[in-house]
Amino acid sequence: MDRLPEGGEDDPIAQFRKARTAIERALELLPPGNLAVHSDLVLEHTLITAAHDLTQLARRRRKSTSQ
Repeated sequence: MDRLPEGGEDDPIAQFRKARTAIERALELLPPGNLAVHSDLVLEHTLITAAHDLTQLARRRRKSTSQ
């Protein structure tokens, strides 16, 4: 996970994948019954994914309107 290709530290997609992977791993390691932390991790995962999706959508719209 920490082995990004050269320039990956400045790559928003690489950082998105790194964050998503870290949250998924944290969810796997979380002991049963820790509902508050589980909810926080799920919310964070949802927010990261939504931000990524919106960014991709905006890029596609800009690309289609500039052609």
